[in-house]
Amino acid sequence: MNRARPAAELSRRIGGTRRWILLSALLGTVTVGSGIALVAMSTHLVTMSEIYGTAATLSLVILAVRASAVTRVVARYVDRYLGHLGTFRVLTRLRVWTYSSLVDAEPLGDADHRRGDVVAALVDDVETMQDHLLRVAVPVVVTALTSLIGAVVIALIDPAASLVFLGVFTVVAVVSWSTLRRAAATAGRAMTAVRAERLARSTEELAVLDEMIAWGRADRLTAVLSELDDRERPATRRLAAVRARADAVVTLTTGGTALVLAAMVLRPPFTVDVATWVLAVPVLALAATEAIGPLLAGAERSASTDAAAGRVLDLVERHRPPPRPPSRPLATRSPRLVLDHVSFAFDGGPIILEHDTTVVEWGHTVVVVAPSGTGKSTLGELLLGLRSPTGGAVRIDDIDVRAIDHEDRPTLMAAVLQDDHLFDTTLRDNLLVADADADDECLRRFVTVAGLDALVDERSLDLPVGPDGASLSGGERQRVLLARAMVADAPILVLDEAGEHLDPERRRQVLDAVLDSRRGRTTIVLAHDTSVIARADRVLELRDGRLHEHPRHEHRADAGPTTQS
Repeated sequence: MNRARPAAELSRRIGGTRRWILLSALLGTVTVGSGIALVAMSTHLVTMSEIYGTAATLSLVILAVRASAVTRVVARYVDRYLGHLGTFRVLTRLRVWTYSSLVDAEPLGDADHRRGDVVAALVDDVETMQDHLLRVAVPVVVTALTSLIGAVVIALIDPAASLVFLGVFTVVAVVSWSTLRRAAATAGRAMTAVRAERLARSTEELAVLDEMIAWGRADRLTAVLSELDDRERPATRRLAAVRARADAVVTLTTGGTALVLAAMVLRPPFTVDVATWVLAVPVLALAATEAIGPLLAGAERSASTDAAAGRVLDLVERHRPPPRPPSRPLATRSPRLVLDHVSFAFDGGPIILEHDTTVVEWGHTVVVVAPSGTGKSTLGELLLGLRSPTGGAVRIDDIDVRAIDHEDRPTLMAAVLQDDHLFDTTLRDNLLVADADADDECLRRFVTVAGLDALVDERSLDLPVGPDGASLSGGERQRVLLARAMVADAPILVLDEAGEHLDPERRRQVLDAVLDSRRGRTTIVLAHDTSVIARADRVLELRDGRLHEHPRHEHRADAGPTTQS
């Protein structure tokens, strides 16, 4: 997609930014306008006092000076307060919009799309966007309004000087802004890209720091950061040069405009009334050009915010989910699961499923066996609606699983997947992810089913599990995931290699306890061996892209649910 101004496009999509820009611009204009009035009236007051030798008759002018000073201070404070309040609220909307756009996306961790890039978009790029409101959009409006105010006030004293002021102001604002923005564009994009890369790489490297230490490669992160610093340094120098040019333009514009206007208005003959104002013109020009500094500083930030906005939009559009059927409520609490002519293959990859049709009746325990790497996990993601099939549909009764609302799906389906995450909090909090209303008695019941009662009796439900369960053993971590899935108490449960990290005997005991507690509901077990076949109502083998009835269970394919203990 061709985007001339990605930051403006992103602001339009999230909405709710225009009123904050207008409010901040109005307050900024009042602040600068009060400054203009303050210096104009102060100069007028000093001049009149010198001419008349007294300030006794100048009470109104003195009152105007005081009012301008107070207005400037109050407007500056309110401008800063509401400007930052609006920025933080807009950033909140942007974070929620970005996250919500990714919720419906296909899985984000495939080979081309790193999770670190998602973190960079949600953290660094979104944070960069705060400059768009405060330091890019608002200064443009403030500068335009300030130039008009300054020109009108100067025109009341000297119309010719007003035209010169307006012309210089406009040329400097437009030409300098465009020139500086072009100069900063390449460096800003490079800076944004390097910072995002640093955050993404750091996130990924720190996640495997223990493994790097074990392999004697702890210096890898240092090397990565050093390389990125070397790449960032030229962009930093370039942006510093742009800022220096902007400062030079502001200084020259301010001083030059004041001198030119002074030369124009300080010419005889003077009447007394005119003389009391002519000295205010160059000083007034100095006050008005206060708006030029933030405008030109915003030129550099404009390039950075456009680069950050472009990354966010690219991420969202790259992961845009395929069209989903309209959401529909499920009419029954005893649904059957149907793979309706489902096919799936990764781009350029092997076929996982090829127009397969399979029906899982309500209340059955179905085991799908296949060697590792042949598509069991992908099949589980298709069943849960986490991936969209290439053809056909996965249905619950007659409803496409993708058409079930996110809010309703957890009450219908639960799962233990191979890359499930545990949060760095207590065991209780991790279990409550499945059902926030579950009481301790319920949690302990399913902890016992998962074989973790000894651990809980010893250390309680307030046991910290560490980052992604790092404080637990591999087997304990796996059983916590099982307990969490059981707490959901969903009609359909999908277990993908849920017994890994457990020894064969413990795996059999835990799975037996799980299946006993699931009696009368649907459970689908994805496994690479046949250790759970004895407990299944139906065994399918994923082979050559199709689900085949396992020879040992062909005669039981239409049998009712297992009731053995």
